[in-house]
Amino acid sequence: MALSRSFSPLRHAAFRQIWIAILVSNFGSVIQSVGAAWMMTTLTPSKQMVALVQASATLPLMMFSLIAGAIADALDKRQTMLAAQALMLLASSALALLTLFGRITPWGLLALTLVVGTGTALNTPAWQASLRMQVPMADLPAAVALNSLSFNTARSIGPALGGSLLVIAGPAANFVINAVSYMGTIFVLLRWRPQRDGGRPAAREGFWGSIWRGVCIAIGQPAIRRPLCRITLFSIFTASLWSTMPLVARDLLHGDARTFGIVVGAFGVGSILGALIVTELRQFLGPDGLFGIASLGFAAAMIGVAYQNQLALDLPFLVLAGLSWVSGMSTISVTIQMYAPQDAIGRCHSLYQMCAFGGLSAGSYVWGSVADRIGTGTAILVAGYCLLATPLLALLQPLPALPDNLDPG
Repeated sequence: MALSRSFSPLRHAAFRQIWIAILVSNFGSVIQSVGAAWMMTTLTPSKQMVALVQASATLPLMMFSLIAGAIADALDKRQTMLAAQALMLLASSALALLTLFGRITPWGLLALTLVVGTGTALNTPAWQASLRMQVPMADLPAAVALNSLSFNTARSIGPALGGSLLVIAGPAANFVINAVSYMGTIFVLLRWRPQRDGGRPAAREGFWGSIWRGVCIAIGQPAIRRPLCRITLFSIFTASLWSTMPLVARDLLHGDARTFGIVVGAFGVGSILGALIVTELRQFLGPDGLFGIASLGFAAAMIGVAYQNQLALDLPFLVLAGLSWVSGMSTISVTIQMYAPQDAIGRCHSLYQMCAFGGLSAGSYVWGSVADRIGTGTAILVAGYCLLATPLLALLQPLPALPDNLDPG
């Protein structure tokens, strides 16, 4: 019964088709990220530059989120997603060609990763805002969880594929696979004809005025403001493990690209488990309880990884980290989806995106610098102890309970 509720959004044809296309695209993205992260370790000895690969992918999600959210609310969501997918296709193709001809540099790799991240920043608010056009409100929490499942299924299996492809054919093959993966999403979006779209706030109040109104909604409503504060700190501290996974594989475990694939794959396995059970856990524990446990779980995982130097001993901690990650992120995402006004859902979700991935970008830079000075393991350990204290924020900034009046339609 629980699994039936978890997969209920797949009954709706539009959601099912887009979800499958996004799943394929997610595989391509993970395969590319494995190639980019490992390639940077071969281009430069700087640990900070390796960490900046993750930062370059997430920085646009902070820089352009509000603009992307306003675009999602003001313009046709389907057309916005198509434009974003085309941008990512072009950037990934350029990265593949430059690598094939031996012209890629550390800064060129970061720049093209930044462009792909910009496409993601444009796509994500429109995609999340379009969920209400794909499923009824009663299925919305499960749809959010399934989107996490799609991403984390790719993170579970994709790294092993990416690592193997990296060893067999080199990083250019990883980038080519990613470029091809966008084509399926573009095809599905071209065929999709949504029955309804959101409002047009930009037409009523001006583009920049609509951005300001979105900020005011978030600041003025505790049900949105508090989740944003909590996810920012969560992202800053968890970035220590997120951004240094290639260094965990290389420096702490003394491995190669295959080891990196196994490390990220273990994280993905935990993420899949989290996506499958998070809906039920949220109903049992409530958003505040689940988010607090997720924070403690990720902190324990980071401390465990920092103390271990053997792959077999690290794997359970990485699975715990993945499970905790999905539980925390999806809890905040569902809360924003439920409490944001219909005509401002894109802007409200873009603020969530800005806080979550802005925290990851800032944390990647900070913890990469710390790792250069005191070592990878010590940096992860310090971040883990910091994250242990964040559940205390529930006393000052409690998360709202999910509303009971969900439309069963």
